[in-house]
Amino acid sequence: FFVNTLVLRSDISSDKGLDILIRDSRQMLLDAYAHQQVPFEKIVEVLQPERSTQHSPLFQIMLSWSSEDSGGPLNLDGLTIEPMAEAGSQAKYELSLTAAESAEGLVLAWEYNRDLFTAKRIARMAEHFAIFAKAMIETPTLAVGDASLLGEQDITQLNAWNGTHTQLPDVCLHQLVEAQAAKHPEHIAVVHEDVELSYGELNAQANQLARYLREEQGLADEA
Repeated sequence: FFVNTLVLRSDISSDKGLDILIRDSRQMLLDAYAHQQVPFEKIVEVLQPERSTQHSPLFQIMLSWSSEDSGGPLNLDGLTIEPMAEAGSQAKYELSLTAAESAEGLVLAWEYNRDLFTAKRIARMAEHFAIFAKAMIETPTLAVGDASLLGEQDITQLNAWNGTHTQLPDVCLHQLVEAQAAKHPEHIAVVHEDVELSYGELNAQANQLARYLREEQGLADEA
């Protein structure tokens, strides 16, 4: 087994140029390769991150790269070796991207956790990946935050959304919450991970926060 996992960290600041992103990524990779002999298991042992059976420690996205000369045929006397297609596999990480060089170009394969992604979402992600890579080639000085990931389907959908609107009552948001809390206090208003708040609970907590802020403002005014 000649493969060792390298944990990488990228700085993708929105104001950074695409050419600078490529340069910084290259340097980051060279720095990582300088320590590639350190076993991944040793890094986990030293850092002791919080462990979970739901995901791998330190990273959840894997990139595997193989060049054209690394995947050539293996010729041994007395043996005939042929590649076999994998019948099926279980995703080891949330998302894995395998990139392989070939005579036809770069071949990408995506493996993903079906609890987190759908095939349609991965297909869109692959399209966005290609658009971003094209922008790196055609407009290298463009800032990362200005690089569009939108394909034709995305633009069509945005244009459709922009053509629709709903007229809302001329009242503040908290007034709408208060009205809903008065009518249906038991209905769910907010969901975050495994926490749910009904309209009644949301309104009560909002009022409590408002009173606290008013008291703090009063103290600030007196000071």
